[in-house]
Amino acid sequence: VAPGPYVGIVFTMGSPLEELGRDTDETLHTVVLTREVEFAPHEVTQEEFEGLMGRNPSRHVGPDRPVENVTWFDAVDYCNALSLQEGLTPAYVINGTDVTWDREADGWRLPTEAEWERACRAGTETALFNGDLTWPACVDTLGAPDPVADASAWFCGNAGSSHHAVEGKLANSRGLHDMHGNVWEWCWDWYVADLGTEVVLDPQGPPGGSQRVIRGGSWYYFARECRSASRAPYWPNSADDIVGFRVVRNATE
Repeated sequence: VAPGPYVGIVFTMGSPLEELGRDTDETLHTVVLTREVEFAPHEVTQEEFEGLMGRNPSRHVGPDRPVENVTWFDAVDYCNALSLQEGLTPAYVINGTDVTWDREADGWRLPTEAEWERACRAGTETALFNGDLTWPACVDTLGAPDPVADASAWFCGNAGSSHHAVEGKLANSRGLHDMHGNVWEWCWDWYVADLGTEVVLDPQGPPGGSQRVIRGGSWYYFARECRSASRAPYWPNSADDIVGFRVVRNATE
């Protein structure tokens, strides 16, 4: 319950019980977002990260590949640095491991997981934006990757031993690449296993926790982890070659 009225963006978050590869933390519920969000078209690349932060922590090196081996704290630091470079108001006040989000700031930030799923789906209700899965793991019994995942995601069925350059797979109707696969993407929210079934307004996750949400699956994971509704917890001070991030900002119009 919230004061209103609101003119917002309404979508259904989560997955139906019959969706192949579904997990129990994906309860269907209605989300209302009161503002539009501008998403970067691809994950932050190593060239972008190194050019701004002066280092490249990635294990699989390539300028057009997504930066990885970054903690959640690395990601919010980058967001603030990018905002300052572009003359925008930083979205975060950072005091050691205490990070506060200024929701009204026009600077770059991490998406909430609701914003992320809405952008990934781009109006679709299927497992991936380009269709439903027929095989949830790496490859089927004949050694072939799921054709839907193969078209839109780098995952264990087609990626080999590493992630790949960004924008190498289909974009969704919002022009966003690699929302499925390549590297998991850090979100703002603390992870909670039960999102409930009630209507929620501008969800931001619980006020605290131990792990942050990552979304989208990666080159190392199964097709089922690449689904739009798939979500996972990750320690915010952990860095791994399967996790990167993408930046967003409040839309100006």
